[in-house]
Amino acid sequence: MLNDSKNLKNAELLKADHEINLDIYMNRSDIRNAILNLDGKYRIPFILFYKFYKYTEIAERLDFPLGTVKSRIYFARKILMNELKSLY
Repeated sequence: MLNDSKNLKNAELLKADHEINLDIYMNRSDIRNAILNLDGKYRIPFILFYKFYKYTEIAERLDFPLGTVKSRIYFARKILMNELKSLY
């Protein structure tokens, strides 16, 4: 009887772990899709920012003024937060 109880607990833990991993995967997938669905003028600077480029590096790389880069990343973040608020 003790073994059955232990097996049941292990099965429940495995199921819970699988559900958590599935939630994490779904959230990552939703985030990735939201980023990819951004308009290109926001998506490209945001992805570079996400990859740890500095604002000045992004501006140089895209040949944009620094203020343009900052505002596009700011608006991309606002759009993403709005789109993803249902996840959190």
